[in-house]
Amino acid sequence: MTQHAAELLASGHPIVLAGDYNVAPTPMDIYVSSSWNDNALIQPEVRAGFEKLLEQGWTDSVRKQHPVAPMYSFWDYRRPSMERDAGLRLDYLLVSKSLEARLRCAVWIARYVRWRAPATTRRCGST
Repeated sequence: MTQHAAELLASGHPIVLAGDYNVAPTPMDIYVSSSWNDNALIQPEVRAGFEKLLEQGWTDSVRKQHPVAPMYSFWDYRRPSMERDAGLRLDYLLVSKSLEARLRCAVWIARYVRWRAPATTRRCGST
């Protein structure tokens, strides 16, 4: 994926890499718990792969707009995790440099919608 992402970035076109990356790249992207310690989502090699994308020049649009706030996109429905805000951020919108300058408001997760199926995301300012 990193090779293809590098080729896309080199094209100079405005590009968004969107999806469920199945990685919580920093401790801020996962609630405090030892229950995930052995999970692939937080292993060093998986986190390093995500970091390679950022090093190529991709911008994490949500983290750019919200640099210190926990922003979760997943809560385990088998546990009472939503009530405890015990989430993980696994979904990302990585943008190319040409789009980074145009970021005005990154998307955020509409938590109240996540309580019911199907889950969705919302644009900033929408309800």
